[in-house]
Amino acid sequence: MRIWHLISLILLSSCVTAQDCNNPLIDVFGFTDTFSTPKSQSFNYCKSLKGKSVCCSKKIINKFQKMTDTLVSRLKEMVKERDLYLMNTLEELVPQYLSLNKKFNDTIGAAFTKVQATNPSEYLKLLSLVNLVAPKALKFELMRNTFSTILTSFQKARVTCVTRMIRIQAAAWCLACDPNYSTQQGVGATGSVVLASKICNRIKRGCYDYMEYSNELSLILEANTLLSIYTELVDNLEDIANTGTVPDIDLTSSFSITGDKERPTYIPSTCPEDTYCDWFCTNLLNTNNATINESLVGNGGAPFASDNLYQSEFYSRLLLENNSTGEPDPEDTRFLDENREMRMLSTLTWTTADDDEAGVTVDFPQDPAGVSASDGDKFFVSLIMLLIFFVSISL
Repeated sequence: MRIWHLISLILLSSCVTAQDCNNPLIDVFGFTDTFSTPKSQSFNYCKSLKGKSVCCSKKIINKFQKMTDTLVSRLKEMVKERDLYLMNTLEELVPQYLSLNKKFNDTIGAAFTKVQATNPSEYLKLLSLVNLVAPKALKFELMRNTFSTILTSFQKARVTCVTRMIRIQAAAWCLACDPNYSTQQGVGATGSVVLASKICNRIKRGCYDYMEYSNELSLILEANTLLSIYTELVDNLEDIANTGTVPDIDLTSSFSITGDKERPTYIPSTCPEDTYCDWFCTNLLNTNNATINESLVGNGGAPFASDNLYQSEFYSRLLLENNSTGEPDPEDTRFLDENREMRMLSTLTWTTADDDEAGVTVDFPQDPAGVSASDGDKFFVSLIMLLIFFVSISL
C-alpha cells in the first residue's frame, strides 16, 4: 500500500511540475524567437521567471521595455485626441447653448400656453422633450462649473489606471514565456486566462476613479449629441410663440459619431461601486487572450456602440435616467463578468500579474495634450431659468 501511495505522489508531482513550450500566448503576442523546450536564460525582466528555464530567448524578453514604450506611445496618442476633443467640443458648445438658452427662456412661456390650449397631445410631446433636455443640461452646467477640478482629477486617475494596465500587459508577455503556464497559471488552450482575485481587485482599485471621472466628462459629449435636438425644440417653440401654429413635432438627431474619441462613456449599471463590480476584470483586460482593451483603457470606460446615439442607446438611457427609480437595469447583461464563477471555483488562476512582475518602467504623462481648463464661471448661467421652468411644469 505504501508503494502505491508513493507512486501516486510521484505521478501527481510530475503532473504539477510538467513543463512545455506550447503556450498559446506565444502566438497571441507574435513571439518568434522561442524554444521548443525550456532553456536557461539570463534576462532583465520577468521577476517570477528569474533563474528558471523559460520558453523565450533573452532577445525577446529584453525587448519588453521597448514594447512597453510602444504601448505607452499608442495610448498617449489616444488620450491626447480624447482630451483635445473634449476641450474643443466644450468651447464650441458654450456660445451655442447660451444662445439657445436665451431663446428658450424668451419663448417657452408663450409657446406652452398656446400649445396646451390648442393641441394637448403636442403639448405632451413638448413636455417630454423638455423633460429630456433640461435635467441633462443642468448636470452639464454643474459639471462645467467644476470642469477644471474634474479634468485634473480625471487625468491623475488616468495615469494610475493606464500605468497599472500596461504593467499587467507586460506581465502577460512574461506569462507567455513561462513553461508552467498551464499547470500553475491556468492558461487555457487558446490563451485565455482567469485572473486571481487579488489581481482583479487591483484592477478595480486602480481604474474605478478614472472611469467615474470619465463618466462625468462625458456630459460634454452627451450635450453635443443633444445639440441638434435642442435646436429643433427651440425652433418649434419660437414658431408656436410667434404664429400660434403648432407643428408636427417629431425631432431626430443629425449627430453621428465618427470615432471612439467622440463617444460618451459610462460605467455599466452592474457597477454601482468598485467593490461590487467585476466588469473591470474581464473588459479592461481581454481574458480570452490576455491583452488589454486599449479602447476602454484609453477612452475611460464602456463606449456607446451606436453611431447615432439619440435614436438608439443614448436616448433610451436618458429616459431611464430621468424616469427610473435609479435601480440597475436587470436586463443589462452586456458587461457582466463571465469569468466570475470560474475565478471563484478554479484552483488555477493567473497570480503573477503584479505591478512589478515584468519590471518595466511605465512613464505615462498626465496631460499629453497640454490641455488647460479655461474659466467657466459664467457658463450656462441662463440654464438656471431653464431649471426653474422645468421644475414648475413638473409640479
